[in-house]
Amino acid sequence: MKFKIKLSLVFFIVFSLFTFQESFSQCFQIESILVDACGPTEGYNEMVRFKVGNSNINVSNLDVTWPSNSWQGLVQNGTTAAKVAALNANILAAGGCGKLLEPIGGVLPANAKVILVTSYKLDIATNVFGAITQDTYIIFQDNASTSGGHFGNTTATGDKTLDMSFGSCSDS
Repeated sequence: MKFKIKLSLVFFIVFSLFTFQESFSQCFQIESILVDACGPTEGYNEMVRFKVGNSNINVSNLDVTWPSNSWQGLVQNGTTAAKVAALNANILAAGGCGKLLEPIGGVLPANAKVILVTSYKLDIATNVFGAITQDTYIIFQDNASTSGGHFGNTTATGDKTLDMSFGSCSDS
């Protein structure tokens, strides 16, 4: 009888650890940042990768404080759809089975992986995603004019802080 209890407890602990890795209670969590992007228009090609928590979130609530430059909101239109289609063609040609998706109705689903690009003018020739294996949402800042980097890495030294929030939840 003791053996069954211990085995059950071990199973519960292991199962809990693996389940925790798949989802988390935060609204979202920043996972990585691409600073010093390629090309002469760095401000169009920088990216932030984050994961949505265990509930859907609406992109209309997103606010970003970049270390350099101002937040200009998001855009989703024919230009962004064409960029996503071209990137998906490159992913498919590279042998990938995942794709980039724009949110439907402005909603990022629970546990989604998301890439925030600093401009819809993203240069797809210098930002090839390769053979990605899982679907990832992509959203674009409505940045038509700020070609300088959003992290001030070429003009200032020292630590930088990126702040993102979706209403009442935030990450830095």
